[in-house]
Amino acid sequence: MIKDTVRLPENMDTGSILVLSILGGGFILGVWFILIRRDAALEVRQGMVADGLRAPVQSSSFSSARSEFERKLMMIESERRRRNLSGGVSVSLIPQEQQPIEPVQEEPFWEEPPAEEEPEEEHEETEEEMLERRRQRDEEWARREEEEERRRREEEEAAMAEQQERLKKEQEEQAERDRIEAEKAAEEARANAERDAAAQAERDAEEAARQAELAAAEEQRLAEIRAAQEKDALERRQAASRALEELRARLEREGARSSDVQVSLMWNNYNDLDLHVVCP
Repeated sequence: MIKDTVRLPENMDTGSILVLSILGGGFILGVWFILIRRDAALEVRQGMVADGLRAPVQSSSFSSARSEFERKLMMIESERRRRNLSGGVSVSLIPQEQQPIEPVQEEPFWEEPPAEEEPEEEHEETEEEMLERRRQRDEEWARREEEEERRRREEEEAAMAEQQERLKKEQEEQAERDRIEAEKAAEEARANAERDAAAQAERDAEEAARQAELAAAEEQRLAEIRAAQEKDALERRQAASRALEELRARLEREGARSSDVQVSLMWNNYNDLDLHVVCP
């Protein structure tokens, strides 16, 4: 079933064969180059990768990079001295196609075979010069580390000052907002108090006017009561006078003497006026 479905080509064209040949040859050449390299021995170290590549893993590992550089430099110097003393041709430990990656502002060290034989005293470096150069290199590393530390401190101080300034500005803005809110609240409270006082004064005035109206109405009612009482008393006196006059007129008509008759008017149960006539 699979053989019927998938059919492999029996003949390949020339271009495909050429591409496969190039890829296979490149792969074999790469494997051979890796196997014959002598400077790519891997060392497990903190901050370093393959020996000779000089690529630091961490940017702050200056001590490891410096020690590795010094070790490599000493190996090169030893090899140069040995080759110069033996009169042979010096062989560079670092291949020409792979340049070492040195630290910042460090000139890469290139070892070139001597073009011609020179006196031994010109090629060979004294121990004092090597120590002096190492001391200068250490001073340069120390100066760079000190400069880096100073720059980092300045950046931290600048960041801290900026943060403090920002916090101070935020506190001032918050204090200003609180002050404005407090003034607004006080103004609203004062306006509410004034409005309440005005409303209370208006209510007091209305209550005073109402009390005055009630007092005037009560005074008018009492005056009307007194007037009604006076009118009633006057009417009673007038009625008594008329009754007495009528009684006297009737007695005179009947011939009675006024000295023989005692006439008195009495209120019966404080409502009815009775006439009492007493004869001897």
